[in-house]
Amino acid sequence: MKKLPIALFTAACMLLSACSNAPTSDPKSKAAATTETSSKDTISMAIANDIGDVNAHLYSGDMVVQGMLFEGLVENTPEGPKPCLAERWEISDDGKTYTFYLKKGVKFSDGEPMNAAAIKANMDAIQANKEFHNWLELSNKIVSCDIVDEYTVNLVLSNPYYPTLEELGLTRPYHMMSPATFINGATMDGVSDYVGTGAYKLEEYVEDQYAVFTANEEYHGGVPAIKKITMKVMPAGETPLLAMMNGEINFLFSTDTSGLVDADILRQLQKDNKFQVQTSHPCSTRYLLTNSMKERTIADKNIKQAVWYAINRQDMCSYVFSEFETPAQSIFARTVPYCDVDLPEREYSVDEAKSLIEKSAWVMDESTGYYTKEGKRLSLELVYNSSLAINKTTGEFIQANLKDAGIDVILVPSESTSVRQLRAAGNYDLYLDRSWGLPYDPQTTLTGLFGEIAYVSAAIDLECYDELHELVNGALVEMDEEVRQEYYNKILTIVHEESCFIPLSYSQAIIAAEKDLQGISFNQTQLEVPFKKFHY
Repeated sequence: MKKLPIALFTAACMLLSACSNAPTSDPKSKAAATTETSSKDTISMAIANDIGDVNAHLYSGDMVVQGMLFEGLVENTPEGPKPCLAERWEISDDGKTYTFYLKKGVKFSDGEPMNAAAIKANMDAIQANKEFHNWLELSNKIVSCDIVDEYTVNLVLSNPYYPTLEELGLTRPYHMMSPATFINGATMDGVSDYVGTGAYKLEEYVEDQYAVFTANEEYHGGVPAIKKITMKVMPAGETPLLAMMNGEINFLFSTDTSGLVDADILRQLQKDNKFQVQTSHPCSTRYLLTNSMKERTIADKNIKQAVWYAINRQDMCSYVFSEFETPAQSIFARTVPYCDVDLPEREYSVDEAKSLIEKSAWVMDESTGYYTKEGKRLSLELVYNSSLAINKTTGEFIQANLKDAGIDVILVPSESTSVRQLRAAGNYDLYLDRSWGLPYDPQTTLTGLFGEIAYVSAAIDLECYDELHELVNGALVEMDEEVRQEYYNKILTIVHEESCFIPLSYSQAIIAAEKDLQGISFNQTQLEVPFKKFHY
């Protein structure tokens, strides 16, 4: 039986990863997680970490779980935002007031009504902690959430902001929890239970062992065919593969941030006729962030572009990612909104890389195989998050490629907290990272070029910095689609020319499951799984 969580600490984690700080439940509930996976309305899956504090208004919990339990006013889809808790909406002519007409008869899974009062309570609780959410520009734009009638609310902004609907549809922080779970009317310091309007409910939970979810029989979108989902914490690597083979689990979900299984394991499952392996559309871009600060060697555009040319993306995708990722030649895939823009490709060419280096007066030292200038070797520090094993492999591949072009790469592995500090302080030449991905992009990655704790070092000393900043700000408030596209054409051209981001590959979300599981699909964000659509 689940033990209800007491006030939970808001350990801030802006990266899209889960921590293991959720409350502990009655250990006697452990037996419930051992149900055989043969039932055709049950999924049992491995997860690399505990689900954490899945408070929908905070960031340390597992996003797959948050997407199962909670919903927002709108839902992001490949066709754009669609109705969810709001059945429709209107936008004022000045772009500053969004009127949402709520679905009637929807209840939170504890029986509390989902109405205008509940929406306002959630929005007020989120905005009471807006400094914590200011990485998301919408939090800086919201002035108020006002009740019009029992099933209508007005969301008032300080100025127009075109990604408003997309950001309301993000998994967090603008998803709704039952106000009955708030503590003193707030959520920033924890909630008494995890209760939403989603297709599933948290039924049982033992910290660092498992979590069990059951279908919400009152779900407004129709009762899911999959009635029970068990998530079991397992060490990354071979363990999930063995568990799939012996029937302990029947489902795996993998992204480039999960670290649960690598591409080789997925290939093994793909070859086994008992399983299917499905991949999503490109979700995000793996890239090298460059440093524009003038004292850095990499600030030279010729050196940036030399690095770009020196990396063999096709081989990287084949050997490092086992072809589960595809070569990238721009910071965003063409499928990302406003990013179907023609930009010059820089295909792999060691000769072109060397030519660019020599244009900046570097001379090859034949005795070492590296370029030098004024007695100094052409050396670049590549910083990466060491908590993901794939980053080490990727870094070593890049190191070998750049050595062929005469560039000495020093790998700097760092823990997740310190690696972000290095990025924020500009203490790197190259920084291995990934874009925010859909549906956050393109706006969230691009606005990060001007954020104090994000990617500011990649743009701060560019001669075109002010122009680029003005263009990004202009795109965010432009309500005319055609004019907005013109803004993005200019933005993407500048970012590409200046090589602020050196794209490596487009990553995908991956599902491995039993052959007879049907309806497998992916949400617009790679960090959610639409279990409610699955069936046997």
